[in-house]
Amino acid sequence: MGQLNLAFLGTPEVRHAGQVVTFRTRKALALLIYLVVQGGRHSREKLIGLFWPESEEEQSRATLRSTLVYVRKTLGEMSNPTMSHLLIDHDAISFNFASDFDLDLNILQAAWELTRTSLGTPGGQGIQEKEGQDNVLIRLRQALNVCRGDFLEGVLSQ
Repeated sequence: MGQLNLAFLGTPEVRHAGQVVTFRTRKALALLIYLVVQGGRHSREKLIGLFWPESEEEQSRATLRSTLVYVRKTLGEMSNPTMSHLLIDHDAISFNFASDFDLDLNILQAAWELTRTSLGTPGGQGIQEKEGQDNVLIRLRQALNVCRGDFLEGVLSQ
């Protein structure tokens, strides 16, 4: 399993092992995005209701199964399913947050948290030591670099 790089600030971009990957369908990409952003375990019934509400249940289940296989193939995970970015069992599906991945939203969140806690110290003193100030600046620069546009830019308008 290679590192998965997920960029959702701007037009979504997914890289696996350094290579840009494309998904055959928008719903395959949307399913991956949903699992990553929402976190937690999601029942197959819930996912079917969200992504294929117009289909019959049997057809929706088959479509979900084939979409999951396609996503795993796209991410190069079919050869070693125990090292997957997706955790799939009979009842539920989730993203494996213990896998090797990088998410631009996490970089932005970490910068925001560090800035908020550093600047929001009691007494309004903020960070006094240079090392702490440098760390905040580094995190803010990283956050600036990952912000390529609005969240999922262009996805919802298509």
